[in-house]
Amino acid sequence: MKKLILYLFILLFVMPFEACQKNDYPYCDTSSRLRLLSEEVLMVMAVTSRIRRDSVRFSFRTIDTDASEAIVRFEAHLVGKTAPVDRPFLLEVVEEKTNVPASVYALEPLILPANASYATISMKVQKSVPGLDLSDWENNVAARVAFRLAPNEHFLPHEDRISGFIFTVSWCDYLTKPASWTYLVDNRFGQFNQSFYQFFIRATGETEFTKFSTSLPWLETFLRRALAEYNAQADAEGRPHWRADNGTDLVI
Repeated sequence: MKKLILYLFILLFVMPFEACQKNDYPYCDTSSRLRLLSEEVLMVMAVTSRIRRDSVRFSFRTIDTDASEAIVRFEAHLVGKTAPVDRPFLLEVVEEKTNVPASVYALEPLILPANASYATISMKVQKSVPGLDLSDWENNVAARVAFRLAPNEHFLPHEDRISGFIFTVSWCDYLTKPASWTYLVDNRFGQFNQSFYQFFIRATGETEFTKFSTSLPWLETFLRRALAEYNAQADAEGRPHWRADNGTDLVI
């Protein structure tokens, strides 16, 4: 009786693997899934935390203002086993949550590399979008494309009840408050305003305050000096000083 039970156990355990090997797929773990997400790294009082989101938002104001297109990146994370081969995956557009035509964006090939647990997705977006004024910050206008993972022979979509399987990429041409603008930044520089944030980006080359979270006094001194140098150069060239959101000279 014991031998019979052992035989049945071995048979049940081995058969699925043998059947799987008979398939032509390079990797046949049908339980593998992918989840779309973006990750932000925050640091408050020297404590680092990572926040994963089901959307990503990009502003053309964080790069060269003359740029007509840009690359937005997000990730597809594996929930399952890695494989020794590249595995393509599919995205489908959720039309009812998308407000732009396909002509204003393009995705690079979607492939989870061999032995990798995630893939970086690159999406080219256009600054000019028919019917949308992406500089209209008062009405929070933004281009938006919503994606859903589509199943193929390699992957099933991740079962995420909160986001409903949807990941949203949006972009605009005005600055929005970054996740790293915490209460510490508020206490040092005041409430978020686009003009100060734009000058911060110009002076530091950074778009987040994460690396300065434990050195905000130094950052304040640095920005004041940088602003004084900018205004002095503007005086020499007959240009206006750096303006605040209300049109007056920016004060740090």
